[in-house]
Amino acid sequence: MVFSNNLLAGSGGQSTGYEIDQSIRFNKSASAQMTRTFGTPTDRNKFTYAFWMKACSESNGYCLETNVTGGVTFSGLVFNGGSMQVFDFTSGTGNIDVRTTFTSGIGKFRDYTAWYHAMFVYDSDQGTAADRLKFFVNGRQFPSASLVGASGGSPTFPSSGFNSSFNASGVVHRISSNVNGKVDGYMADIYFIDGQALTPSSFGEFSSTTGEFVPIKYEGAFGNNGFFIDGRDSSDLGDDESGNGNDFSTSNMGTDDQVNDSPTSNHCILNSLNKDTDCTLTDGNLQVGWTSGTDPIICGTMGVSSGKWYYEATFTGTFNFPGVGIAPAELSFGGSAFSSGTGTIFYYAPSGNYRGNGDNVSYGAEYFVSSKIGVALNLDDNEITFYKDNSSQGTLNLASLRSGYSTWVPLVTGGGSVENIIVNFGQSDFNYTPPTGFKAWSVANMDDPTIADPSAHFQSVQYATTTSAQDITFGGNSNLAPDWLWFKGRSVASDHFLFDKVRGALKTISSNDSTAEETSAGSLTAFGSDGFSLGDGGSNNDINGASSSANFMAWGWAAGGTSGSSNSDGSITSTVSANTTAGFSIVKYTGNATVGATVGHGLGVAPKLVIVKSTSHAESWIVGHDGMGWTKAMYLNSSGTPYTLDIYWNNTAPTSSVVELHDHVVTNGSSYTYIMYCFAEISGHSSIGSYTGNGNSDGVYVHTGFKPAYLRIKRIDAGASWEIGDNIRNPFNTISSILQADTTDAEWTATTKFFDFLSNGFKHRNSHSDFNASGGTYIYTAFAKSPFKTATAYGIES
Repeated sequence: MVFSNNLLAGSGGQSTGYEIDQSIRFNKSASAQMTRTFGTPTDRNKFTYAFWMKACSESNGYCLETNVTGGVTFSGLVFNGGSMQVFDFTSGTGNIDVRTTFTSGIGKFRDYTAWYHAMFVYDSDQGTAADRLKFFVNGRQFPSASLVGASGGSPTFPSSGFNSSFNASGVVHRISSNVNGKVDGYMADIYFIDGQALTPSSFGEFSSTTGEFVPIKYEGAFGNNGFFIDGRDSSDLGDDESGNGNDFSTSNMGTDDQVNDSPTSNHCILNSLNKDTDCTLTDGNLQVGWTSGTDPIICGTMGVSSGKWYYEATFTGTFNFPGVGIAPAELSFGGSAFSSGTGTIFYYAPSGNYRGNGDNVSYGAEYFVSSKIGVALNLDDNEITFYKDNSSQGTLNLASLRSGYSTWVPLVTGGGSVENIIVNFGQSDFNYTPPTGFKAWSVANMDDPTIADPSAHFQSVQYATTTSAQDITFGGNSNLAPDWLWFKGRSVASDHFLFDKVRGALKTISSNDSTAEETSAGSLTAFGSDGFSLGDGGSNNDINGASSSANFMAWGWAAGGTSGSSNSDGSITSTVSANTTAGFSIVKYTGNATVGATVGHGLGVAPKLVIVKSTSHAESWIVGHDGMGWTKAMYLNSSGTPYTLDIYWNNTAPTSSVVELHDHVVTNGSSYTYIMYCFAEISGHSSIGSYTGNGNSDGVYVHTGFKPAYLRIKRIDAGASWEIGDNIRNPFNTISSILQADTTDAEWTATTKFFDFLSNGFKHRNSHSDFNASGGTYIYTAFAKSPFKTATAYGIES
């Protein structure tokens, strides 16, 4: 047995130097649990319970539970995909009942691709009820105003001095509960601190490099009942490492439940959010089974775009046409491209064929239930090799499959009847030594992102208007010196106001109409080093100066940091301020009404998104986007569908140096002046793509390769607004607060929630036609909070 080719060292970009080497897998289907009867507490009125967790489903159970005298007294601490909860009942009476959500859809922790840090702090000696019980996720406190009780009613906080059954002498405490609810996922660095109400800084810190919450070693006292379980001894997973000897006994757990997956070395698992048919996932989402469906498919959680990667699959149960391989991360379930197999390649069991781009091709040997299949993906050389029982079946060239796709995820498929496929991405020892240079699918083995901290290039901020001038500061990990600012009222109907440093402060245009540039006295007065300055509003009262306070949103992007410099790459000389690191430039030019004229954009790579507006004349905003092709364009100030005309881009995609134009006034009128915003896709920072909706509340999953901070979506096969969501207005899932780039409407907050942000993309949660209609075609643009390599699961982001 070989441990992942010894290539799993490293923290995945974390900054503290503290490594968590393993975690404990709680297999829900096996009823895994740990139990211990507590002794005399140090202080029953105070405790802290903290742990890292990678949840595998929304039905995750009790992370700590007590059950006294046949259920008459019952207490539970829950952290799962649906909510975070604490309750304590005596004979049906709720002494404590506090939850992050019940039916409201707010406070969902449904990111199963990365790790959360969860923390419960109990202190019934506090004078204020809401201070007696606090929830923290990834180092940030869940706001008490968003907490609810049963059925979404008012929460019941502990009464002053109340002693729950937690931390009580002689009471059995369970991590995972075969009585009431089972943990479904992985837990690491599990701490119980008896007698202290601590803060997250005891267990982690915010990385100065990435802004993400990362683990540190706890150095404080534990109290009488305190414990520290980290699973370092596979033969004694409940061993207490605090020095107290407060060991937990285990049941239905074995040595294979110690795994290498950890908060500092997150591993790929099967992605329950990216599948096309209902399936049963067990063993920490490393085993999948189907009972129906035609060639059902499920993918892995981690996408890779370069390097050499290895995983293994084995098979149990009924054997009916399974296959293992890879799929483009850019494809999502529910779309015709995926169901037809375009871009996928997998090795089929019954005949030894491989299936590529939807075609069956003769390949290797047939395999069976006892077979062990290795998948060696070599993206550096455009190759994939499948191994049957350590015997190569031949190397296949991927060049034709990679055309148009950049990122790949593992794929397993079944034949539609009862079938179980077990995968290993390096969480445990591989059956065979991987080929030389091939690595396990772990973030620790991924290249460091080009942009470690996207907040240096993009941020959002919300603020309240005043009747006086004010300075607004972005609150991200890095200072953002914005060169492009986009403003919109949340609580009031208002125009959108767009300013950039190339045109200068006070010069505004509005995305919701075609009006030419205006000078807005008293509006944006300065672009700052970490924010911006607003005037008193003057007579305009647009983004400040309202007679009564209004809530506004501002999104900011960094370009070149100056008012621009001359660029002669195109036939039209332009003024360009370019941020080549983040793939964003601001371009000012004067049109010449010449077919085939070109304008330099300064990025050095071809942009995938181009937005043009005449500043001198009342003309519509023109949007070109890779997701609809460059024979088409759309109007940013309209909900309409694309126009297929050569008058926009002369039917020519942008190059690494220029954008091509026609002679029409919308992009190239004689002596018209224009502003152009160009965006290239940068791995780990921006994603500019398309997807097909599935019309389902279990909606389409879209892989971006990062935790989004901002998402703009437009349906292109039917009329729909340009919908904008972000992590400031919705710092925890589900994303439900929407502004529309083409309307003056105030913020739209629907009772049905739209989508979840995840550590590597976004997942639709309803069938609303603007986001996820069955067969609907959509384009999107997203910017990152954190690249996936260093991201925690989407929890509380601000």
